[in-house]
Amino acid sequence: MDFCGSYRHWRSAISAATLLILAGCSVADYKAPIIELGTAVNDTASTVHKIDLEITKARNKRWLTLLASGNASLQTANNSCASGTKTCSLVIRFLGKDKGKSPFPATAQEKSDLAGLGGLKNYVAGLRAIVDAETASAVTTSANEALAGAAKIETSLAEAQKSVIPSGTIKAYGEPVLAAVKWLVTQYVERVKYKALAAATLRAQPTIEKLAKYHGKVAEVVTANKSSYARKIFIKAQNEFDVPEKKSKINVNNFVKAAAAYNDALKGEAAQPLKKFLIAHTKLNDSLNGDGSTSLADAIGAIKDFAERAKEFSKIVDDINKASDSQAKG
Repeated sequence: MDFCGSYRHWRSAISAATLLILAGCSVADYKAPIIELGTAVNDTASTVHKIDLEITKARNKRWLTLLASGNASLQTANNSCASGTKTCSLVIRFLGKDKGKSPFPATAQEKSDLAGLGGLKNYVAGLRAIVDAETASAVTTSANEALAGAAKIETSLAEAQKSVIPSGTIKAYGEPVLAAVKWLVTQYVERVKYKALAAATLRAQPTIEKLAKYHGKVAEVVTANKSSYARKIFIKAQNEFDVPEKKSKINVNNFVKAAAAYNDALKGEAAQPLKKFLIAHTKLNDSLNGDGSTSLADAIGAIKDFAERAKEFSKIVDDINKASDSQAKG
């Protein structure tokens, strides 16, 4: 029997003080799975960031080769060296190409690919802070930090989709008033933690669903660019680019297109762990706020499944990048 789920049915029928003494459901039971959840989220975000770094590094390497061979030149960006500025921005211009100057050096690819991941990291860090908190006020602060992370996800998704940025869609959390039992300090704080954790997951659930849906759509758009096929095209473009006598605008454009396709294909993989995260978060939310049919054990199982998928995602990217480096050198 899942005590954590069942006691919700009768908790309103007894006094708060008695509940705090008798309830065997402790927020401490949630600590380990929430830590694992946070680790897997960080791993997923780091892997997506790694994809950006690899593609950006490859682009800058080719641009430096073009500059060294005289097939490209650097110029200052318009108005970037105005009076009073300490630094100037540079753009690279390819030989024979009048338009399409690019900032130099290249930075990360499309920010929309990272949409919501920064806020997601903040959100799960807030959940971890709730279970680690030692006072009721610290619990409230941590809950609102978690919800601020969820709000950041909403803003990031709106920016990526070029839609209206939402305002105040996620309600802030306030400490419940249980003055009559505050003398039971330890039990009271544990109770506040449980309520804060339940409130945070409940209020963030719709946002998590939006995040998974957004990245799912990104994955659908790039399904034609399977990572293995995109890698072959990318390697071919690199090899052609590296032949001195073939340095041309066509090869530059082919390389840039291949790099973008490869980048998209890899990031399409990110939708899978985020889909698993949605399942894990839903079960976590249901175990805290549901009708008792979803247990903490169910949530833990889903979290472990998500963590495993995050590891697989990281391995896929690492293996592809290693193969790319090997073939490029060969």
